[in-house]
Amino acid sequence: MKKVALVSLISIFIAITVLSGCSSNNTSENTSKVENTATNDASTNQTKTNDTAVTNETTTEQGVPEKYDPPIEMTTVGVNYPTVKFSEGESRTDNVWTRAYLDKFGIKLNYKWVVDDTQLEQKTNLMLSTGEIPDFMNVTDIQFKQLYDAGLIEDLTDVYEKYASESVKRMMTAGGPIAMDSAKFNGRLMGIPYTMSNKEVADVIFIRQDWMDKLGLPAPKSMQDVLAISEAFTTKDPDGNGKADTFGLAADKGMTMLNGFINGYHAYRDLWIKDSTGNLVYSDIQPEMRAALQALQGMYKSKQLDQEFSVKEFAKVSESLAASKVGILYYPPYGGSYPLQSVRDNNPSSDWTAYPLPSIDSTPAAPQVGASTNGYWVVKKGYEHPEAILKIMDFWIKTFYENKSREVMEKYVTTPDGNTPWLLSAIFSYEGFFNVDVQQDIKAVIEGSKKFDDINPIAQDTYTKVMNFVERKDEKFWGFDEVYGLHGARAITKEVYLANNLFTENQFYSTATQTMGVKMATLQKMRDVAFTKIITGAPIEEFDQFVESWNKSGGEQITKEVNDWYKSK
Repeated sequence: MKKVALVSLISIFIAITVLSGCSSNNTSENTSKVENTATNDASTNQTKTNDTAVTNETTTEQGVPEKYDPPIEMTTVGVNYPTVKFSEGESRTDNVWTRAYLDKFGIKLNYKWVVDDTQLEQKTNLMLSTGEIPDFMNVTDIQFKQLYDAGLIEDLTDVYEKYASESVKRMMTAGGPIAMDSAKFNGRLMGIPYTMSNKEVADVIFIRQDWMDKLGLPAPKSMQDVLAISEAFTTKDPDGNGKADTFGLAADKGMTMLNGFINGYHAYRDLWIKDSTGNLVYSDIQPEMRAALQALQGMYKSKQLDQEFSVKEFAKVSESLAASKVGILYYPPYGGSYPLQSVRDNNPSSDWTAYPLPSIDSTPAAPQVGASTNGYWVVKKGYEHPEAILKIMDFWIKTFYENKSREVMEKYVTTPDGNTPWLLSAIFSYEGFFNVDVQQDIKAVIEGSKKFDDINPIAQDTYTKVMNFVERKDEKFWGFDEVYGLHGARAITKEVYLANNLFTENQFYSTATQTMGVKMATLQKMRDVAFTKIITGAPIEEFDQFVESWNKSGGEQITKEVNDWYKSK
């Protein structure tokens, strides 16, 4: 499994943990952005109902009983999570989720093994090598292909069409068609995608509003405006300390914090995109990337970038932000909580505003987004009840996403004392725009078009935190207002990106081609070295040399293989 887990399972906190702060790993890359939150019980207006409400909403599928009688048995494998606290007598096989599967659906779930996240991939690969797999499990794209080639997994095409609930079908397609397309071999659905909320973490641009106000700078409407703001933040002493110690733009060693800037030039990092002829080309070798690098080179030369950015990981850049040394940050919308809450903590007079990505020309910028899946849920070939996986998936969606009962939330999802029973669900999949919807619900309550009681408990708790800042001026909740408030950063995703379909996705979503598997890592390292050299002062012609070397060193063959796959699709 592709680390099914801590990166991706914790990512689901993007959906629920909107509630006590945000954290991230050391990169701004969209495929691994994490919001770390925990529900509070500040809201007291939610009417309690028992958890049978969740059961009553579950679809009874034609030809399959609501509850198997006698119960059926299913096996799977799983991961241990340190944030889960078991009550006395409970275990991974006996907990609120497994009891619900048995009581509500007649599904007795057993785990063949459970390991720590660090051991997961090795343990799974060892199991696959024996050919003995559980009745269902989550696998990476590579493992998915291996299992398909070995004939070990069930064709779910007809099962899905006949038995998947509307909730499941809606989740599988909420982010677009790529997730479902990627789960097919020769037109047959061989797994259920583990969907990701990749689009709702598309980058926005955060800018120090207090610095803009001090220097009399207007809101950015173009990349030219961003460049002017960056120059002013570097040269006009926005912090007023009389020293030339501020930088315009945040940048990190891996250059992932520059993705949004590069996207403003219609350039993208590490994606396969369509060219004007309809073929797929590698984004990093396109002319638009040359222009973006040349702009960054000029910014570096004029010290608008930290002169040591090429050796600084995300954590070090965050320290510069917290110390009020940087004024522009390209980051996902949750950046208003992390890392920008730390700026506010250290300097209460600081303020930031989020904007959509500005463009270099009249064509709107379309931010790049990460993978739409984190693997696939597969069923063992020959298992008698493959439709049961869809019942478990439907229960997950209704309990985690569609539930409006605080009692259900605290039983299955997250508790006031910080326990996280949602991690005990046997199946996960992420709603494409859940956090965006939370922000829109909060906006509706503030504007009066919705009542507090009409939004779900997660949105209620987040609303309460926003109001803790807006009405009670509690500074520790500033970040919640920045992300989820009336003009929160998440509104940009809904009102600009989603409304205009401004997302750039990787058009290659298969397993690695033969040459890609052998040479891509070397080519990516070549790219990173070349890009860093160019930004820090090498002649821009080195980009042309990099493109030539990339093609000769395997890139040209990889491009052919990618397009062969694309045409076959």
